[in-house]
Amino acid sequence: MRLFVKRKIVWVFSCLRCIRQRLEKTPLVRRPFVTVACVFAAGIYACAHISVSLILSGFALFLFLLCAAVFIRREIVSRIFLVLVIFLTGALHMKSRTTVSARDVSHVFRYYANRQVEMMGRVISDVGEKSFRTTIKTSFQCRIRALRAPWGWQETRGKVLVNIFRKTPVRCGDFVILQGRLHFPFSGDPAEKFSYRDFLARKNIHHILSVKKTGKVRIKQAWRGRYLLGLIMRVRKDLQRVFHRYLTEDEAFILQAVILGVRQNVPKNIKLLFERTGVAHLLAISALHLGIVSFLVFLLIKVLPLPRRLQYGICIVFLLFYAVLTGARPSVVRATIMAIVVLLSLILEKESDLLNTLGLAGFILLWLNPQSLFDIGFQLSFLSVLSILLVFPRLKGLWEKQDPKPRAGFTGYLIQSFFVSLSAYTGVAGLVMYYFQILTPVAILINIVIIPLFSLLVMLGFGMLLVHFCLPQIAFFFALCIKVLLNVIVGITFLCAKIPGAYYRVENFSLQAVSLYYGVCGLLYVMLVRLNKKGFDR
Repeated sequence: MRLFVKRKIVWVFSCLRCIRQRLEKTPLVRRPFVTVACVFAAGIYACAHISVSLILSGFALFLFLLCAAVFIRREIVSRIFLVLVIFLTGALHMKSRTTVSARDVSHVFRYYANRQVEMMGRVISDVGEKSFRTTIKTSFQCRIRALRAPWGWQETRGKVLVNIFRKTPVRCGDFVILQGRLHFPFSGDPAEKFSYRDFLARKNIHHILSVKKTGKVRIKQAWRGRYLLGLIMRVRKDLQRVFHRYLTEDEAFILQAVILGVRQNVPKNIKLLFERTGVAHLLAISALHLGIVSFLVFLLIKVLPLPRRLQYGICIVFLLFYAVLTGARPSVVRATIMAIVVLLSLILEKESDLLNTLGLAGFILLWLNPQSLFDIGFQLSFLSVLSILLVFPRLKGLWEKQDPKPRAGFTGYLIQSFFVSLSAYTGVAGLVMYYFQILTPVAILINIVIIPLFSLLVMLGFGMLLVHFCLPQIAFFFALCIKVLLNVIVGITFLCAKIPGAYYRVENFSLQAVSLYYGVCGLLYVMLVRLNKKGFDR
């Protein structure tokens, strides 16, 4: 019996040794942040769908960590326990971030639901204004400090979205007293994939305060310059005024979306046109914009006699400022982290791995806000970049194997642009069909033309902002070029939308269909990898 048990134990450890040898050959071990980000995200997803006990999960986390230390000499066993530790860390982090404190506004909401309530707090976001029926609606986020109860002011915590149905002088950083009705956000149509209530919940906002025209709005303490976010939001407002000074209203709104990340005022017909042609992603700040910003910053500081490392450091600081200026959305933060890691690798003179950098960016974003995992922008942003990093080199390698003399110049640029566009679109098409019920095959071709034009548009926009503060006399020249370029971009997009089969409406594209789509994509990717290794038989 003992001999039988001993043989079984030897067999188990020999299997684990074989698994370890295979794992060491996989990219996941060489790219630890990819593994960490994926396992951490799995823990967050599990916590969102399964009830998790903080005490039991914390005890299991400690136990698995202890086992990983005990089996430190058995690498494969230790790694398995470390994976379980990361998984539970993601679940516990999600649980802790979604558990509200005893003083949160959610606990007292039932006493003030749909009733007049008076609260005080600080404005922590940009103050937006838009037309609403016959009036102006002013919206911003407010971090609550206290609510007025029958016995006086009661200390309260939490964030609310404030809608004031008139124009007000409130600015980011102001400490205000507001009076209005507190209610839940509307959840939207259950048949639609987008829920406004869930969208706000991912920002830890669970209630809306609606202030009528006659409601009380008093600035108790105006911003005095100590609130850094308030300063950045004022810079954004000043830059928006520059666009409105030289451009028409619609042109200014498009430039605000492309350069400052302010998308709520983009004309609806432009949004619809860009969605039908699959180029709506260009209205969001992404790696393309960060790359242009880095290039312009380097161009400006190259004239200064500064060490190379200091130049990279200045660029990192500017990228961080620009990320906050544009709203720090998931796509912006992801692109900023990846750009900073690449610049740090240049400073330290070490080679960076883009897949590992993408995993690091995903982990940081999920640590800052674990609910970002369920954000549409987060999913599309990471999936598109992942598809480019995985598929594009294989397509390019396959093409180079078939063509002994790779095309150079404009032809080579077109071929590589087509491969990049195909890779990115293939990666996000499943989610686009699920969330937006639309399939846009024309996007693969139109992106080849529109992306260079948009790059030029972004450079002209930054050039106009810079010239306005340095040489305002020639800013009109940049504005004229922007007008012409915007008309060209909209014209090309309009013509592409009229092509037969440019887009198709896909109704009721379920999660099962999404899983099937990405399963087929996975099989095609495996075939592509094998073709890269072997090549076609001639």
